[in-house]
Amino acid sequence: MFTRQTASRVGTYGVLVGSALLFVACEPMGGAKGPTDFATLDKDSDAQVTRSEFAQWGAEQGVLDMFQGEREGIVDETSLASALYTLWNREGDGLTENEWNDGLKAWFPEASKQTFTDWDINQDLSIDEQELAAGFAHGNMLQDWDANGDDEVTTDEAVTGIYQVFDTNRDDSVSRTEWTDAIGRWSWNL
Repeated sequence: MFTRQTASRVGTYGVLVGSALLFVACEPMGGAKGPTDFATLDKDSDAQVTRSEFAQWGAEQGVLDMFQGEREGIVDETSLASALYTLWNREGDGLTENEWNDGLKAWFPEASKQTFTDWDINQDLSIDEQELAAGFAHGNMLQDWDANGDDEVTTDEAVTGIYQVFDTNRDDSVSRTEWTDAIGRWSWNL
């Protein structure tokens, strides 16, 4: 499971947290094969990264391990919150309202009716990792990623959710521009 200790270890290597976005410009973890640029993802050199290419690359790099919950192959709110907290927390001191809004809008656009104050349980104007996990659970956030409706999100289903963060125009392919924009927006030096 991805924890804050893991996040600090990952941060010493670069950025490899919470989504495919972080795979770029990062040093490999756990046997991963090294930094990945767009050309490496685009296996057939057609200037588009398909979901299949993305999934293959994520599996090869061990990226999905970041989302791994307590049960093998299943993503849960706690593991998702841990990975995304590290990714969204640009300033490193708890999620600000802007960081939370940016993250939620990009990762879970259907959740636009949620409010920061609903998630900031202790009302300290910052969302910590536990509050983020509670918000994901309360808002059924993973339901959006549960393609087959069995109330569990497999790592394969998570690939689709992560892929959509990159595929901003929802044409089922990621262009170099979409990739670059996502990397620029999400890959902070942890």
